[in-house]
Order: sequence, then C-alpha cells, then structure tokens
Amino acid sequence: MIIILSAQYVEQDLRAEFGEIPPTFLPVGNKRLYTYQIKNIRSENPDEKICMTLPKNFQIGSWDQQALAEANINVIQIDENFSLGQSIAFCLASACTAEDDDSVIIYYGDTLLRNPVNLQNTGKDVIYTARSDFNYVWMKVNDGFESNDSVFCGVLSIGNPQLLIRNLISTNFDFTKSLFKYNETNKFVQEHRSDWLDFGHLNTFYDSKTIVTTERAFNELTINKYFVEKRSQKKEKLHAEANWFSNVPEEMAYYAPMLISHGEEDTGYRYKLEYLYSPTLTELFVYGNHPQAIWGQIINSCFHFIERCYEIRNPGSSADFYKSLVSKNETRLDEFIAANPRFGNVVKDAALLNKSDFG
Repeated sequence: MIIILSAQYVEQDLRAEFGEIPPTFLPVGNKRLYTYQIKNIRSENPDEKICMTLPKNFQIGSWDQQALAEANINVIQIDENFSLGQSIAFCLASACTAEDDDSVIIYYGDTLLRNPVNLQNTGKDVIYTARSDFNYVWMKVNDGFESNDSVFCGVLSIGNPQLLIRNLISTNFDFTKSLFKYNETNKFVQEHRSDWLDFGHLNTFYDSKTIVTTERAFNELTINKYFVEKRSQKKEKLHAEANWFSNVPEEMAYYAPMLISHGEEDTGYRYKLEYLYSPTLTELFVYGNHPQAIWGQIINSCFHFIERCYEIRNPGSSADFYKSLVSKNETRLDEFIAANPRFGNVVKDAALLNKSDFG
C-alpha cells in the first residue's frame, strides 16, 4: 500500500501564489501534481492500493473527484489541524489492520520521484534520501541512520506499520523522533535518489517545475531556470515573434520577458527569452483556489494592461488589427477542427458569433 500525504495546505509562500490548496493539487505542466505521482507509482505497481490524505474541510471539485476515482485512489480526509505525525498515525490506523504485515510506502504530497519506485524490489524498511541545494529546514539523515549530508526526500517504506503507530503515540506524534525510535529495532536501509523533485517551497517549486516542463515540452522548446529558447523552421513566423519582443515600448517592457538573443539557423530561426517565475492565468484559474477579492485584483490588472496598450500608437502601421486578429483566429480554429472533428459544430458556431461582433 502507498499513502500520499497531503492533509495540510501548502505553505504561505505557495498559498500566496495559488491559494489554499493541498500540495498534491499544485499545478505542474498544466496538470495536478498528483497526476505525475500516480503515474509514477502505477507504472511499476499497477495493482497497488493507493491512499491519498487531504484536509477535511477541502472541497474536492467534481473534475478531481472523477480523476481520482478513475485512478482508483482511496481519499482519506483528515483534520487539517493535525500534525504530520498525527496525520500519519490516523491514516495508518484507518488503512492498515493489525493482521496486515505488508510494508507501507509513505509518499509526501509535495514530492515527486521522476523514476518509479518498484515495490517488488523495495525492502521492508527503506528511507529515501537526496541532496538539496536549498537552505530550508530539512529532516537530515545523519547519526540516526547513516552519517552523511543527505536529507530525507519525502518517501520511505515501513515494514511494520503497527510499530510505527506505537512509536508515534509514545513520542507524542513527533514524526522524526518516531522514525529514530523505529530504527532502533527495525534498521532502515538508506537509498539515495538523484531524481527527487521538491514542490513544497516556492523556490523549489519553480525549480522543479522547469524540469517537468522541459520533459513535456515540444522539440522546438528548450526551457531551464534561466531562459526559454524557441526554434522553428517557420522563419518568418519566429522572426516576427522575436521582432515583437525586441520592439516592446520602454513603458511596457516590464510586462514582457527580456529578449536575450535571436537569429537565423541552418534549419530555421530561433530566439531566446528570459524565464519568468510566474504562474499563468490558466494555472491560477483552473488549478488555483484564490478568493474573489484576489481575482478582482487580477482582472483589474488585465484591464490596466489593455488600457496601457491602447495609449500607445504605432504611426508606421496601417494594418487593421481586428481584421488580422479575426483572420488568425479563423486559421487556428480550422486547424483545431481538423485535429478534433467532434468539436466542429460548436467551434464553427462560436466563430460565426465572434465574426459578427466585428461586423
């Protein structure tokens, strides 16, 4: 059995970005983080029972309910005021029976191991560690298990869940102390991981997100923590995009990423932009949980941007902006319908409606 622990809401720095959501619901690559976690687990353990803890007062949306049900995830909602140790004890007591001698994998909700964990090859008592470049307060694994500079990366295997429950109770639900006490009788084997991605803090979230995004990106995109580089055989199209960024008026420059470089290549055109550590409106709207007041600020900022754009005139251009916009949208809609015929009637009706608005 595997337990994904996500019964507390994200820390304040992430809450300011995405609102009050549990860590496994964070947006990564236009998906929930739990999507990657479940895929990682299921790829090597297709029939393993998976439980996910969530805050008791967290309202799970219908889309997420359906996604978790289809993935056969057993959701356990726990009082959000419980400590980590209390949450683990509650979950183990709820999901494990006294006769159950199978090991349990505990998987933190803000953790992602890019390579799967195969339970068939995992020992009964294993603690996974990794190296971190960030100076957060980690649970260091030294003296208690092995003497080194590794930190606990949020995944461990417990061969005797009932013993861990008793240790949690005897240490007043102090998770770290309970693990050291457990290790006195059931020695942990330490396994180092080089594929750990941490999403539990603002800096580590954006650092890890660039790695996931890069793995999902199209071949013409290169993304890292410093820049985004785009390549295409469509020279005119990419040159026009680069030219737009290079000609952003000074008073509007702070709205756009800085153009680092651009130019022709043998196979096309390329340009490089700085990477901005900011969530998109799509991520905030679809996956975030901001109150109405915050959305009021966001929408007002959007209108402020449009107003600033309207104030700027380009005397050298005689192009009909609205005509160009409609023509581009029609082309994109035709491409979408060709790839998704079942949406043809709906999209065409919407296109005709929008076209009539422009006269």
